[in-house]
Amino acid sequence: GSVAIELAKSFPRMEIIGVDLADPLLDLGRSLVEQAGVADRVTLLKGDVEALDYADGEFDIAINTFMSHVVEHPVKMFDELERVTRPEGRILVTDLRRIWMALFVKKLRTAYTLEEGKAVIAESDIRPGVFSTGFYWWDFMAGARRDARPDTDS
Repeated sequence: GSVAIELAKSFPRMEIIGVDLADPLLDLGRSLVEQAGVADRVTLLKGDVEALDYADGEFDIAINTFMSHVVEHPVKMFDELERVTRPEGRILVTDLRRIWMALFVKKLRTAYTLEEGKAVIAESDIRPGVFSTGFYWWDFMAGARRDARPDTDS
């Protein structure tokens, strides 16, 4: 829930739906959302990121944090992110990056290297985007699909 809370605080008009399979994490997240005072705009639901229960193009923005190295089928997860994000929407993926410190930091051992992250993303149907890295993480940011028509409702 921490990412959802920070987004809600930074963007007061944004409505956020978070999805997780783990009931204990959902319970903790819901408690933190309540404490932060953003429960009117943040909803945390049980769901499988490899088979999301949402319509095609339902979301303006899809954000996936620290999941690619822990799900069983990351390509399915990325395909689902693409499916539920509208063509004019944006997708952000961020995850831990396996580096030499994995010898000492257990949490980093299962993470992908930047090259592995790029390979998994390339295998998926997710729209083209840009990669960047930090010391402990890698990011993938994708904008509107190339075949997206301009939004004429604005």
